[in-house]
Amino acid sequence: MNDIRSIKPDTGNYGKTLILKCEDGGFEQFFSEQMRSFGVTVDQVIVRHLPRAFQAVLPGMPFYSVFWKSWKKRLCEFDLIIVFDVVANLPLIKKLKKMGPQAKLVLWNWNIRSDPMDEYKDFCDIWCFDEKCCCDFGWKYDPQFYFDIVNSFDVSDDKKTCLFVGFDKGRISTLEELAEHINDSGYESNFSVFMPETKTGKHVKVLEEMADYPDVLKRTCSCHAVVEILQGKQCGITTRTLEAAVLGKKLITDNTGILKSDLYEKDNVFVLGYDDYSELNDFLSSPLKEIPDEIKRKYMFPAWLERIMQDSVCPF
Repeated sequence: MNDIRSIKPDTGNYGKTLILKCEDGGFEQFFSEQMRSFGVTVDQVIVRHLPRAFQAVLPGMPFYSVFWKSWKKRLCEFDLIIVFDVVANLPLIKKLKKMGPQAKLVLWNWNIRSDPMDEYKDFCDIWCFDEKCCCDFGWKYDPQFYFDIVNSFDVSDDKKTCLFVGFDKGRISTLEELAEHINDSGYESNFSVFMPETKTGKHVKVLEEMADYPDVLKRTCSCHAVVEILQGKQCGITTRTLEAAVLGKKLITDNTGILKSDLYEKDNVFVLGYDDYSELNDFLSSPLKEIPDEIKRKYMFPAWLERIMQDSVCPF
């Protein structure tokens, strides 16, 4: 994706934006805290002390909005409301449309889906980071976003470690094979997956509980290369890709979609199934090529938000 529109941020308008998303876990909390630093109101939908069974049926009840958090009292203040897919449901979208009619209402798919969500289209715009989903379902495309955190962390390079930490989701066999090639190339694979009740593999450590994102981020800051193995058939740029770009790390990925991205540099990205393993040592030992700041800015949160605010849809 070489034609991603870069927009000069106007931070004065961000205080009129409400983002509703999940707040569970270090990854979600990290993103929420970063977005709040721009003046955006970020919150969960409902109070969290309710029993899980009640939360599951609550959206279908006529008094659903009674349990919304205090942001509901400020709905008239917002020009833009973005609901992330994990917390989105049709009753929520309908009520937001009715109670905050002045606001542009957006459903942001942070994950790929297999259904077009047609029932939502009369009430909100649907955006997604994955070009294929947008093309297949007629959604609006805005690439994945991240934050300019390089000056907030101690970034170094241990010159050896290729890092992967994540849920298993069927990725262990691919990781085991990749680890063999990394180790044969004279580098070190440091792979951990969260997959309860499964024994640690030859090269992949199985975690009893998922690592906290701030801890993973610290490890990413000191590794030599970030490893990304996709789940499903997504083709959009991912958070791991942006972590590597922002922190100045090599990237090993099976996402062939990056080949058409302006983030792609052959010296920086090794694409599984496209590049030959015989070139892996040369790739890992070669100097990293600096990505221009103007390219990285296109993938930062302000540019992502501005494109949605201005309805500046990116071409596929």
